[in-house]
Amino acid sequence: FSLGCQTVAQLILVMGKDRLAELQAASKFVKESDVAKQSDSEEMKPLKKQDKNMSASQEDFFRSLQSVVSSIEQVEANVVEVKKLQKKILNSVRADSQDQAKLNDLNDANKKLAKDIRSSLKMEQDKIEKALSTKTLSPKKKLNPRQETDLRCRKTQVDSQSKIFFQLWNDYNASQVEFREKSKKVLVQQCKITGNTSLSKNRSKSNV
Repeated sequence: FSLGCQTVAQLILVMGKDRLAELQAASKFVKESDVAKQSDSEEMKPLKKQDKNMSASQEDFFRSLQSVVSSIEQVEANVVEVKKLQKKILNSVRADSQDQAKLNDLNDANKKLAKDIRSSLKMEQDKIEKALSTKTLSPKKKLNPRQETDLRCRKTQVDSQSKIFFQLWNDYNASQVEFREKSKKVLVQQCKITGNTSLSKNRSKSNV
């Protein structure tokens, strides 16, 4: 805990802040006024390479959060591709096995990434809560004000990434539900025209 809250915030906050605003702006559950309240004065400059005074604990925390941020960005990129494929599949006259395979691969990748993200965030949250809990600390091991400030700053960063992921995953799940509902309607229309009920059963299974 050799560095204060500002240094840790510089390490992580910049990586997620701009994308949080973008996700909020795109979300139908967040008001524009809420996004506007985020002041430019809250922005912090990223840590420079010559800042080498991090403790081992801070380095571990930074690596963990950096990995989480990268995974969230990958999920976000996957969601964009998923939506493109969903639109293509819905507009196609016939089912394309390659498009469906790509869609399935992206969905599987997102599930794995989501599991890793949740696990990492939960692990960091547990570490922070345990360190902040004075009930489990002896008087000799009690945190000094600087250490406590550093931990609370870490908690802020973990909460921030959790919020970003939560909003992104909600958007992803909503797109999945919408795709399934639209797929059913398209299949019903196609079956009415062709009279082929097997088409509906086979393609519905592939979209689950």
